[in-house]
Amino acid sequence: MTATLVKAQVPRQRPPKRRSNVFVITGFRRVNPQYVDQYLKHIAEMAQISLSEPGCLRYDILQDNTDPTVFGLYECFVDEAAARAHQAAPAHNWWREVSRDWYDGERLGRWEMSSVGPER
Repeated sequence: MTATLVKAQVPRQRPPKRRSNVFVITGFRRVNPQYVDQYLKHIAEMAQISLSEPGCLRYDILQDNTDPTVFGLYECFVDEAAARAHQAAPAHNWWREVSRDWYDGERLGRWEMSSVGPER
């Protein structure tokens, strides 16, 4: 007589799906060539300050590959309230003041977006 071991098929338990509701701000500006070095120095400081704020998940500084005077920011927060708190923080006001004269014209673009997927 031969015995056969049968393993019970237990359904794998998965955590419930949840939607990631991060809030992202992206913006692009052209910096006057004579201010590029100052911009890079100060925006790096602003990024470090921002990343230490509650709710700031990511703060990326982008520079165009063909035009070194075009910069972008990618700011990701846990939610819109965290983004608004960041904008009201003293460091944000400091940044606006220190960088005011460095830009060549108006913003090239700015978007506020909320994630819609994928579900995790």
